[in-house]
Amino acid sequence: MNIENIKDLPQTKYRIGDVAELIGMSRDSLRYYEKRGLLPSKKEDNGYRYYTEEDLGRLISILYQRKMGLGLDKIALGFQESSSDQSKISRMREQLAREKEEIREHQRAIARLQMSLEDYELTHRHSEEIIARDFPASYVILPETDFSEGITQWFRLASRYPGLDMMYVFDTYTWSREGDEVNLHYQKSQMILKKEFRNFVEYPFSETSTPLIESFPCLCAFSNSKKRLPQEEQVRALLDTANAQGSTPASELYCTFIGRSEREEQIFYDLQLYLPVIRNQDLQKN
Repeated sequence: MNIENIKDLPQTKYRIGDVAELIGMSRDSLRYYEKRGLLPSKKEDNGYRYYTEEDLGRLISILYQRKMGLGLDKIALGFQESSSDQSKISRMREQLAREKEEIREHQRAIARLQMSLEDYELTHRHSEEIIARDFPASYVILPETDFSEGITQWFRLASRYPGLDMMYVFDTYTWSREGDEVNLHYQKSQMILKKEFRNFVEYPFSETSTPLIESFPCLCAFSNSKKRLPQEEQVRALLDTANAQGSTPASELYCTFIGRSEREEQIFYDLQLYLPVIRNQDLQKN
C-alpha cells in the first residue's frame, strides 16, 4: 500500500504557555502532571520547557481519562509499559460501574427531593385544612410493627437497602364516636414505599413479601403537632367533612409524619392524616 502526498515534517515544539492556552488549563497543572510522571517535557538550551506533538497526544489521553473519572494514579498505571490491555479493560470496567452507581445515587437524591418537596408544599399550602386526596399506591415493606419500634425498624431497613430511606412509617388507628367525642384505638404501624419510587430502591420486591396497595380515595388533613399522634379535633373535622360531602368514612385512619422540627426547645411533627371514604353513590352502584 502506497500513501502519497504526506511529507515528513520537523517536530513542532510547544512551550508551556502555548500548551496552557491551547488546552485551557493552568501552567501549574501541566507542571503537576510532569511531577507525577504523567507528562514528559524537554528543555531547550535556554532552559525553557517545550512539548512535542507526541506529548500533546499523551495530554489528550490524560484529559480524556480524567473526564471519564479516572484518578491520576490509575492513569499513570495505564501508561506503564507493563500494563496489559486486559488490566486497562478491567480498570475501565470498574470505573464504569462506579460512574453508574454515582448516577443512580444522584437519581435517588432527586427522588428524595421530589418526595420531600411535595410533602412540604402540601403541608404548607393546606395547613389545618381538609382536602380530597388519594392514598398513594404503595408497597408494604414491613406489614406490622408497634408504635415505639417504628422508627427503629425504619433505620434498620433503610441502612441495609439503598434508597429504602424513602419509606414512610404509617400508624393505623380505628375510631369510635359518641356525639362530639371521638376515641382513637391504635392498631399497628407499618412501613410503606410509594410505588413511584420503587425503581430507585435496592430491595427484593415480590408479590408475596411486598404486596402492592392500590390507591384509594381519602380525605386528607395536615397539621403541625407537638406529638406524633392524631389530634381529636382534627379527626372529628375529617369525619364531619365526610358526612357533609355525602361519603361514608372507613373504620380505619392512617397517620404519618413527614418531618420533625424544633422551636423554642419544643419538638413539632408535621403530620399527614388519611381517612378512607366511600361515596354513598358508589355504595348504591354496588
